[in-house]
Amino acid sequence: MIPPAQTAVVMVNAIGQHEGVWSRLRQALPPRFVATPFTPDLILPYPQQVEQLAGLVAALGQPVHLVGWCTGPKMLLRTAIMVPDAVASLTFLNPSFKSPDRPTTMNTPYESELEALLTTVVARPQMAARLATVLAAQRSSGSAAQIGLPPELESSAGRVLTDPDLLVLYALRHLEFWSDDPLSDPRVRALRLPVNVIAGAHDVVVAAGDVDAVTGALPQSTVTTLEAGHFGVYTHGLQMATLIASSADGGIPLVAGAA
Repeated sequence: MIPPAQTAVVMVNAIGQHEGVWSRLRQALPPRFVATPFTPDLILPYPQQVEQLAGLVAALGQPVHLVGWCTGPKMLLRTAIMVPDAVASLTFLNPSFKSPDRPTTMNTPYESELEALLTTVVARPQMAARLATVLAAQRSSGSAAQIGLPPELESSAGRVLTDPDLLVLYALRHLEFWSDDPLSDPRVRALRLPVNVIAGAHDVVVAAGDVDAVTGALPQSTVTTLEAGHFGVYTHGLQMATLIASSADGGIPLVAGAA
């Protein structure tokens, strides 16, 4: 239970990522904000991950401001329709809404390559060890820099691709995630919660068109674009914390193009 004088925030991590990516944003939030991290458990199928998150949110005892990065925003929407009275607002950071109905032409090169890799792993899990070795060699040659991954996060962020056992679980969970399309769900479209989207102008990981899909499905959403890449949750943590706090307080509205 969070005391009434404090503001509850739940930070929903991307699939397979370490909580350290949130460290700067979390530290920059004002003291009155009580931030609870949630990292999806790779052992659990995607629907059970959502149920686990909904249970956490409902147990905090006050309407919660949900903040999700990358794959997290889909989970936020699913949670909001499960426990609507327990959610105060939604904030999407660099949201990914890849789904079966999204045209493949919208895919970034990273998404296309990742889909091919993960589909192979699920179809032929015996190849996971060999693929993990190849991916580890690629990362050691500097390929992680191409997606804007800060060097100090490489070991934690890349572990799901270089550990064979984790790679298989990551592949299963990611393909389950991609099979979900909450934006087409009438219950999601009926939500009247404030939705704040913070995008990165230099994000090469997720499709820029996903932000347009969010605003099309949720007309109450407001978009802010930062001069950041996909890992803006870390590199621009102070700016994101300021925007999240202002929005949660009902203060300064998010304005498109704000830095």
